[in-house]
Amino acid sequence: MNGFRPSGPLAWLSSRSIRRARPSIPVRTGGETAITAESGEWSSVLATALRLTPRPPLRGVMPFYMSDGLRRGVEPNQLPLPLRRSPKSLVRPSRGRPSRLLREGVGWGPTSTGTFMWIDRGRWCPVCILHAMRHPWRAAKRQRTILGMHLRGGWPRVVVPGLIVVAATSLPYVLATVLQPEGYVFGGFLLNPLDGFSYLAKMRQGAGGTWLFHLPYSAQPGEGAFLFVYYLFLGHLGRLLHTPPLAMFHLARGLGALAMYGIGAAFLGRFLPQGEGRRWAWQATLIGSGWGWLGIPAGLLALDLWVPEAVPFLSAYASAHFALSMAVVWLAGLCIFPGMETRRRIVVAAACGVALSLLQPFAVAALGLVSIIWLVIEALAKRRSADPVSIRSALSTLAVFGLAAAPVLVYDVWAVTANPSLAGWNRQNLTPSPSLLETGLAFLPLLAVAMPVLWTRASWKNPAVRFLVVWGAANLVLLYAPFGLQRRLVLGLYLPLAVLAGMGVSALARWRRWLPTAVILLTLPSHLVVVGAGLAAALTQDPRLVLTVDEVSAYRWMDANLPANALVLAGARAGNRIPAFADVRVVYGHPFETPSAASEQIWVEAAFAWRGEADGLVEDLRAREVEYVYVGIEERALGPLNWLSTLAPEFESGESAVYWIPPP
Repeated sequence: MNGFRPSGPLAWLSSRSIRRARPSIPVRTGGETAITAESGEWSSVLATALRLTPRPPLRGVMPFYMSDGLRRGVEPNQLPLPLRRSPKSLVRPSRGRPSRLLREGVGWGPTSTGTFMWIDRGRWCPVCILHAMRHPWRAAKRQRTILGMHLRGGWPRVVVPGLIVVAATSLPYVLATVLQPEGYVFGGFLLNPLDGFSYLAKMRQGAGGTWLFHLPYSAQPGEGAFLFVYYLFLGHLGRLLHTPPLAMFHLARGLGALAMYGIGAAFLGRFLPQGEGRRWAWQATLIGSGWGWLGIPAGLLALDLWVPEAVPFLSAYASAHFALSMAVVWLAGLCIFPGMETRRRIVVAAACGVALSLLQPFAVAALGLVSIIWLVIEALAKRRSADPVSIRSALSTLAVFGLAAAPVLVYDVWAVTANPSLAGWNRQNLTPSPSLLETGLAFLPLLAVAMPVLWTRASWKNPAVRFLVVWGAANLVLLYAPFGLQRRLVLGLYLPLAVLAGMGVSALARWRRWLPTAVILLTLPSHLVVVGAGLAAALTQDPRLVLTVDEVSAYRWMDANLPANALVLAGARAGNRIPAFADVRVVYGHPFETPSAASEQIWVEAAFAWRGEADGLVEDLRAREVEYVYVGIEERALGPLNWLSTLAPEFESGESAVYWIPPP
């Protein structure tokens, strides 16, 4: 059948558009009638037939689940744009109230070849159809999208909650800074300060104008390498903006969190319809966590209490690069799963491959493996599934993503094997996953709410559900793969599980909707434990988080007076901080970034505890090319320091002093 010719009022309102229509595309219906979706501009005709059944459209058109029992047909490279729900102008003449059909079953959307409309309830409403045919632009201009994803309320629904969360995560840092008593200075980090000061050291290198990273915590740094590019970039940007590294770090942390929440909202809009499920998943993404606090009495330390990349809120609270990396992982997942326009999908996938390879290289391999597993499952299920996805589209996107990331990944492998210093660092860079129980506590709330979907056989016919389940299951398995960076592979896992949980919320009966809300509320104590513990430690002047004024004065003096790349002997805590304040190196300062860290730490502690001849130790320091010695509270507690009597102090302020070792 060549096409569908409307009659009566339908023909009166659409005849002008039909005459202007271009070559058409056939669309299959459930009965004997076939309709034609006319291609052309926004005002082109949307032809529809009565009593459409939920059979799949033609090849190349993918059903998109909007809610239980509803489907939307869109091309794999085009996202659905739903008709505005229940406008006052669309009423049934006989009842005088908004059409139930419009609220539940009518939709329209643009594709690369035209615009089409359908009804999937076996009923139809002429007023709705005629309005969309006559004024399709009225619905189009009200659309709010993020990367093409429909979002009711637009950007304010994302930016405002994101800003509130960023402000909430920044408030503890402000309190820790302004509430310090006289003589103390807050270091700037409430969670994992060991890595925090190493980030500042990398930013200082970038601020110095270099794009090659050198190990600042090593007596033998070796040649530079194009690693930790994001923090080198922040250093360059801070130099241009005349912003100190610590302020630049927290600015990047806030902006990365906003990017994470924006991409997260687009991800939710892609897989969840408007309603309780999406609202719950959005709240979980903003402030949700796990039930790790329940394991504290038993001595368990769940992932949601100390691993920033496991929970979006914790990433926004603790790190400048984890939140941004999470956003890139989610955006890459959106590209791989069909739904984005072809040209945009290819460009964004390539950008994600490059960005993720620079931010978190191992996440590229994890996402690639997850995608390959999913594509294999889809290929096996394609003939049996009522809603096949475009495997070719997803495979091409995955190939672009991998090829874009490949050059950086190959270079990284070469750099950490060819450079002896970086090879030593890489051998020590181990982040094993915690026990299964500790991991389970972190994700148990999401898994519990997702059970109505996971246990429903019909939901597995939806390719989106299969994609999310494969992502979650494969990532959880990879956490215990024989790989040195197991724990890092948890990056990005939270949101797919949150989407499945949102689907579970939609499946719950209305009188049980209070259960998911209670689940989110019961995760908040984990945030209170993390934030409260860090803030309490800072306000009680814990030396791991708070510096003395004398210590800061000594670091600043080093920055102003010591030659670049001078080698300094200091204790473990000061050695971790000095490269963040001055362009110098230390013998030991980080358990991963100091090659042969265990032996170097033992040697440093033995040097400060030296009780033999002073000349013997000084000669040993000269042999190791140590030029300066820093002495503070930690160093004085290691030994009597009698050997320092042969050296003259270059700087003294309270308990802190800097000594110079003259050449022989």
